[in-house]
Amino acid sequence: MELLLKQQELFSNQKKLFLKSLEKNRSTFIEYFLTAGFDPLTLVKKDYISNYQKFISKLYANTYKEMNTSHKSRVDTLFGRLPLKSIRELNYKLNKFVGSFIESIYSFEDDSFKNRIKIDLSNHVCTCCGSHTHVKDDSELQVISKIIKYDQINNKLMKYRMLRDLFLWSVFMDMPEMAKVLLLHVRFRICAALIASAVFKRYSKSSQTVYLKHKFLAQSLEFETYAAIFIDKCYEYNEKRACELLLRQIPLFGNVTCMQVAISSESKKLVKTACFHQTLNQVWFDKLSLTNRQTSAKLLRIPSILTFGFIAPWVINCRKDNEESIHNTTNNE
Repeated sequence: MELLLKQQELFSNQKKLFLKSLEKNRSTFIEYFLTAGFDPLTLVKKDYISNYQKFISKLYANTYKEMNTSHKSRVDTLFGRLPLKSIRELNYKLNKFVGSFIESIYSFEDDSFKNRIKIDLSNHVCTCCGSHTHVKDDSELQVISKIIKYDQINNKLMKYRMLRDLFLWSVFMDMPEMAKVLLLHVRFRICAALIASAVFKRYSKSSQTVYLKHKFLAQSLEFETYAAIFIDKCYEYNEKRACELLLRQIPLFGNVTCMQVAISSESKKLVKTACFHQTLNQVWFDKLSLTNRQTSAKLLRIPSILTFGFIAPWVINCRKDNEESIHNTTNNE
């Protein structure tokens, strides 16, 4: 019994130390804990979405309190005021910094057509009115009604969500070293790195001083380079699968694709990779065979165009069935 109590006390101290390391931006301690197998989800007292959302919101607020004056000033200017009124504000932030194509990951309600239009207008049209003044807290009844449905579907993915949310928190709060540590543990790290790059690039454009512009641009380039290195390694291992990685929708990050984020954020490092060019060719030619890029095939298109496509089936090659699997990508987790 005494041994059990000691183990419980030790585990409790580990959780406190991990949480304090997060709030004080101690990336070295976080790396040690995660490498040792510590599960961040244990920081949430009960497996309820309401408790989880409160934990994330509180983490943003407590981290802000621990920052020095200059860091607070940067966060106020670029991210916005803290504490968050609702966890749903983070959907607005992702829409603003990453792109309107990203779906809501913190609330089902914000995924409706009406609410997505409202988010887009708020972030990209009515910027003078504040980006989240209309965000309201979920009522207690709304939260309770969602708990059963939400938990049953996604309970086994909660650990991945926790790591994702910690990663996004470190990026939004301008803690690049912490973000690098968490990037190694989050799923879909190519997409995660591209999102971090996109956020820091937007931070750079919104900064008022030359120093901060260069600082955030360097951070953006660093994560952009990570994404390019990751995809290059995947491409060396399996070209077909690497192309699928760029085209696959990722539910954990709002059903975006790596290509969407890369193109939207003008990620030059990733765009220049051989994998990106190969994937773009696959998308561009679609059902057409890649042999149509040859000079002889291009010349045959001229009579096809002049006959309004009447002779196209005979002069233009199409893919075989076994070549089309790259287009049938699925959301395998």
